[in-house]
Amino acid sequence: MTTPNPMPLALTDRMLGVLAEIASGQSNAEIAKTFGLTLNTVKTHVQRIMRFLGARDRAHAVAIALRTGLICADCTQPSEPRPTVAGLAEAA
Repeated sequence: MTTPNPMPLALTDRMLGVLAEIASGQSNAEIAKTFGLTLNTVKTHVQRIMRFLGARDRAHAVAIALRTGLICADCTQPSEPRPTVAGLAEAA
């Protein structure tokens, strides 16, 4: 039996890094190699990111992240400050 992935209260620095890599077009395998993580760990991060953002898929997650300022289109680093669940709902 698998345990559910709880929704984070805010995205961690690692999750923001994964999100930035998704935005740059990287696959889960490429992200795993970049950060030295297992593929399953990356998949867990992606699931939690999508749940936090309320995204349907990876492209939707990137669109939400750009719109809410989690990441910026011309930056390689995530934007600051990071929104919380409450802050994300206000931005939407």
